[in-house]
Amino acid sequence: MPSCPRLDARALAGKVIDVHTHVGINVAACFAGNYPYCQSVEDLLYRLNANHVDGAVAFPLGPCSFFDTGRFLRDQRRVPASPRLGPAPYAIENRCLCTEVYEKVPGAVGRVLPFACIDPGRFVQAQIQALDALMADYPVYGLKASGVSVQSSHRHLTGKGQAFLRLARERDLPVLLHSTAYEGDRYSHTRINLAVARACPQVRFCLAHCLGFDRVHLDEADALPNVWVDSAAMKIQIEPQEILAPPERRFRSDYRDYRRVFADLVATYPETMLWGSDSPYYTYIEPRRYPDGSTVNFVLQGSYECERAALAAVSPAQAAQVANANPRRFLFGATA
Repeated sequence: MPSCPRLDARALAGKVIDVHTHVGINVAACFAGNYPYCQSVEDLLYRLNANHVDGAVAFPLGPCSFFDTGRFLRDQRRVPASPRLGPAPYAIENRCLCTEVYEKVPGAVGRVLPFACIDPGRFVQAQIQALDALMADYPVYGLKASGVSVQSSHRHLTGKGQAFLRLARERDLPVLLHSTAYEGDRYSHTRINLAVARACPQVRFCLAHCLGFDRVHLDEADALPNVWVDSAAMKIQIEPQEILAPPERRFRSDYRDYRRVFADLVATYPETMLWGSDSPYYTYIEPRRYPDGSTVNFVLQGSYECERAALAAVSPAQAAQVANANPRRFLFGATA
């Protein structure tokens, strides 16, 4: 196994950093006809190179090895498979990501920074053991939770899943949380995420996807010293009206142009915003079922070039802030 020194903030100084990308395969999404369902580290590097982006945070794309794919295809339920392929949720996916970055793809080390995905509430101790073993072998730069993807609430992070935040605190790891303004999402709503961040001020959090452009929650996030907000999938985030914050709470901007919205967010929250592409989920075609029984049919299409165009819509000084200075503080802390 190759020796892989851990990067620090100095190693990323002056670089353009994408804080939100995915690597791997989502077998259930593929079989269900959803899109996208895969991206390799090599694919990601080609996209970075084509768009003059120096590095990216990456986490596993799908949670399929531990869960019953057939059950998910039949009734959209995430339940553990029997027998299970791995010892814990995401154990196989997290290790696959790290071996791809550190052993299989030339040029990935130093450019792709792996985050390990977690299920906030199931098999917590088994996940902690798998994470400890993974981090003994490879540098891991943070944790990522998407409660809606595994049907497990982020609320568990301050309850039976608090060991994850203890691990983050002990290893000085940031935590990135999927976030939404959609009231049907009782797993990863911004309201839940802000409560978690307030309960654990020693941990750095990034709340994803512009918080559904909820101005009240954006203001609350901006006021918390341990919270950042990313712009992942900026182009398509402004389109599905049913999941945006209601008009009376929506951040004021011209929603006919996602680049204008991003520029206004950066101007309003210069210390809080992070630039991220959500690659390859800048396109998203999937019916997503929520815990209240509702389903939102997403048919949204973008490109990495569109996400890069959002960054190009701000001044060079602002771009350096949201694609370098802020990401380094999120990744490495106040000393960055």
